[in-house]
Amino acid sequence: MINKKLLNELTVRFRKDQKLLKERNWEGSFKFCAENTVWLKGVIKKYGWLLSNIVGIQGEQYAWLIVQHSVDLKFQEQCLKLLEKQPSTIERRGHIAYLTDRILVKKKKKQIFGTQFMKEKPYPIKDKKNLDKRRKGAGLEPFSEYYKIMTEKQSKNH
Repeated sequence: MINKKLLNELTVRFRKDQKLLKERNWEGSFKFCAENTVWLKGVIKKYGWLLSNIVGIQGEQYAWLIVQHSVDLKFQEQCLKLLEKQPSTIERRGHIAYLTDRILVKKKKKQIFGTQFMKEKPYPIKDKKNLDKRRKGAGLEPFSEYYKIMTEKQSKNH
């Protein structure tokens, strides 16, 4: 049974997050991400990881995005462990890949899936030779396609 109240709250938080980013309101975004982290910590303490059977596939994606945008590295690592324990779905494999890379980049280590970029360039990537194999296993498009999307997206934002 979908928890519509929780799904609605996730949706509202997702939309505000995206609005702040689109407006390039970095200070507001940083503050809101911190608020979202505190809120989601409480929700996870009560429900565990928000699986799609609780908040729907979209709601689970919104929960992941709150974690992805969190400034709390320890919280991200805890959520990654929770995600890795859940049944594998194409969406979760992608979420795990993005969150893994985000954590590695924050720790100044090479990313594994090539998902994290800064100013039209990917952060350093470990074992580039097998990158597309890893990306395929995570349900992600080949890196060349993703690179094109990311560089076009970031050049529009400048």
